[in-house]
Order: sequence, then structure tokens, then C-alpha cells
Amino acid sequence: MMSPSETTELMKNLKRLSGVDEQLARLHDTKVVLKGNIHSIETEIDTQKRQIEETTNRIKEETHQEHKDEILLKETEEEKSKVQAQLNTAKTNEELRIFKKKRGELQGRISELEDAILAHLTELDKSREDVEERKKLLTGREEEATRNIAQLRAEIAQREQERMALSQKRDAITAQVPAGPLNKYQRVLAREKHHPVVEVRNNTCQGCFMKVTLQEINLIWRGEDLVLCRNCHRILCLPEDEMGESSST
Repeated sequence: MMSPSETTELMKNLKRLSGVDEQLARLHDTKVVLKGNIHSIETEIDTQKRQIEETTNRIKEETHQEHKDEILLKETEEEKSKVQAQLNTAKTNEELRIFKKKRGELQGRISELEDAILAHLTELDKSREDVEERKKLLTGREEEATRNIAQLRAEIAQREQERMALSQKRDAITAQVPAGPLNKYQRVLAREKHHPVVEVRNNTCQGCFMKVTLQEINLIWRGEDLVLCRNCHRILCLPEDEMGESSST
């Protein structure tokens, strides 16, 4: 069993340890946010590049189809010229009827192909303008993204330095805490990343603000074992001025 002064020192160290772990938890959360911001920027750039690539692929497909229609149009016009020649040399009314009908069908096909080619060319113009505009925007956005990502990575590096310094401070504190209480603290910390050690003020747990019984407060005063809140399961301690009173009693 620890003496009152040892109990007071233990609780002071656990509170210090809790404060350091709270800072470490906040640093971790900050780094997660910063990394998330980098991921969002990179995803945005990738999305813009993918959109440009998709539009470029559509341009290739549209150009290929327009080329095929141009060839088909030329072939259809040549066929129409042959039919026209046959029409000019027709000797019977039946031949005239057949060749005129064939010429009309070919003319209808020519009109369809001309409309299709015009639609292809219109779509190609729009797509090319769209790609050029997107490329301009992407160039500016990439420059901005590069600066922002560099700044975010610098912040992450700074937070990592802070984490290393806090980890050293944490090691120094844990070296002063006996194995039993430290293991119990670590189990609480695994459940409660923020504020694993909280004070009792006005008979109230400052972690969840539930009432703490007088019996539990007496157990904290006696210091025979760490006392956990029945509701949030954090380690309970008394304010330092009351801990001092306990030590001197």
C-alpha cells in the first residue's frame, strides 16, 4: 500500500501523463485532418485529369467516326454519280423509274451522312474547346495544389517533431509510474483517447458529469487503488489542492 504522499505523487504523474496523451491525441487528429486535406487536393487533381482524358478519348472516337462517315459519303456520292449516268442512258420507263428511285435513296443517304458529319464536327469543336479550357484550369490548379500540399506536408512534419518531443516527455513520466497503475492507465487510455484521467469537482466526474458517490471519493482519498468512473470508466482524481490536503492528513 502506498503512503499518502506516494499516492499524491502517483496521481500528479497520471494527470501529467493524461495531459501529454491528450496533446498526442490532438496531434494525431490534426495530422489525420492534414493528410485528409492532401488526399482531397490530390483526388481533385486526379479527377480533373481523368475528365480531360475522357474528353480526349471521346474526341478520338468522334474523329474516327467522322472519318468513317466522310469515306462513306464519298462512296455514296460516287455511287449516285453512277446511277445518274445510268439514268441518263435509260431506254425504258421502267429503267427510268428504277434509277430515279435509286438516286432518291442515295440522295437521302447523302443528306443523312452530311448531317452526321456536321454534328460530329460541331461536337468535336465543343470538345476541343472544353479540353483546352480544362487544361488551362488544371495548370493553374496544379500550381496552387503543389504550394498547398507543400505547406500541408510542412505542417505535418512540424506536428511530427512535436509528437517526438511529447513522446520523450511521456517516457520520462511513465518511468516514474509503477507498473500496476501504469498498466491500468494504459487500458483506460485504449478506451478513452481523450482525458483518460479526470478530476472530481462538486462530487461530479468532469469527464461525463455524472455524480460520484461519497464512498468512491473516500476510495480516491485512501489511494489504495485507482478508482474509475462507473459511467465513463475514466480514472478519477481529486483536484491538486485537495490531493495536497489528503497527503498532509
